[in-house]
Amino acid sequence: MVLVFRWIRVIAFLFLLSIGVGLVRMFVELSVGVRYFELWDIIRYVVLLTAIGFFGLKYGVVYKPEEALPQEVEKNYKHSPLKKEEIERYAATINKFIDNNEAYLDPNFSLSALSKSVNIPKHHLSQIINSELNTTFYNLVNTRRVAYALRKLETEDSSKLTFEGLGYESGFNTKSSFYHNFKKVTGKTPKQYLKEMSSS
Repeated sequence: MVLVFRWIRVIAFLFLLSIGVGLVRMFVELSVGVRYFELWDIIRYVVLLTAIGFFGLKYGVVYKPEEALPQEVEKNYKHSPLKKEEIERYAATINKFIDNNEAYLDPNFSLSALSKSVNIPKHHLSQIINSELNTTFYNLVNTRRVAYALRKLETEDSSKLTFEGLGYESGFNTKSSFYHNFKKVTGKTPKQYLKEMSSS
């Protein structure tokens, strides 16, 4: 997990500075008895809101999940009741189902659906996918969806395909999700991939 806290610290500092300026203004007003600092109020809040907007847009990601490290995966399942033979058998069952079944093309395909299909409890399924297949459920499914899209690009008339339609047909809910995962797997956008494929 990556926590990007720098912009939050900056905002917190500006907020405390704003409170400090407010306290100084209050004491000055009390001693003078007249409100002279309306302009400072406006400037202070404009600066604070501008900073919040700027840093919020620039560093908008506060939490970003990353792939678990092998040691973390091992630690997570240290007390699992599954034996090595069971893990290997379950892994083979999952691979066989994914290889011989295109259930992942359903946009609503979930860990629960896979659990029912292969008759493996959901918590064991997560363990096998993470520790034995070295991936996550979503990476496993999205990689297969991209592989399906690649087969379609290579075997069908590209003039009859739209990338958005191909994404939906491959099981992705949105065009952006399709593009993101396609580029993650191939290193190229669908358009770049098709262009390179056509020129070769």
